[in-house]
Order: sequence, then structure tokens, then C-alpha cells
Amino acid sequence: MYNWTIVDSIVDTYVERGMKPLMEIGFMPKDLSSKPEPYEHTWSTGGNLWTGWTYPPKDYNKWRELVYQGVKHSTERYGKKEVATWLWEVWNEPDIPNWSGTFEEYCKLYDYAVDGLKRLALNV
Repeated sequence: MYNWTIVDSIVDTYVERGMKPLMEIGFMPKDLSSKPEPYEHTWSTGGNLWTGWTYPPKDYNKWRELVYQGVKHSTERYGKKEVATWLWEVWNEPDIPNWSGTFEEYCKLYDYAVDGLKRLALNV
């Protein structure tokens, strides 16, 4: 259902070197985006950078589940004691166009993400 291959290769490198990753919970997958098209952005001059990845989820429960599954995977791979030492961030700079939703939508996104994160910590 989920493919963590790329994330694992990055985090493996950090953990192998004794570093603590900053895990950013952000950038909406196309299948969850409330405005998925266009999804890919262009870097060229005048291109549209703020596309589908910047929008709130169309289903907040699926967003929470994605966060939960990611943290669950990390815990199974690296151990709860290790993962508990990592820093976690919900989205990156939601006060600029990296976030195309409203302030209220960000607060809801944040609450659902934290709920998914803590659900594992509380073994619920």
C-alpha cells in the first residue's frame, strides 16, 4: 500500500551516521490533494510552483492515516526509542505559498497530523 523506499534510503543514511533527522510531515500527495491538477510544478521562469502539492487534503482522515503509517513504519524500522528522539514538523512555512489552504485548514491539517503521530506514541 505504501512505498517508503526513498524515505528509508535518506533516513538510513542519517541514522547510520548518528544524525537525528528532522521529519517534515508535509507536501500533499496527489491522491490526497483537494486540488490535484496541475500537480507537478515547473521551475522555469514564470512557471507555476504552487500546484497540487500545496493544497489541503480532500480527506483529513486519510491524511491522518498516512502520517500514522509513516511513523509506524519508522518505529518498526528504527525502533521506538530512536524515533522518539527525532524532531517532527508539520508542513514547511505554511505562511507562504507553500501552503495554498486557509489558516483554518492548516490548523485542521496540523491537528490531524499530530493525532496520527501521537496515535502510535499512545499505542492506540
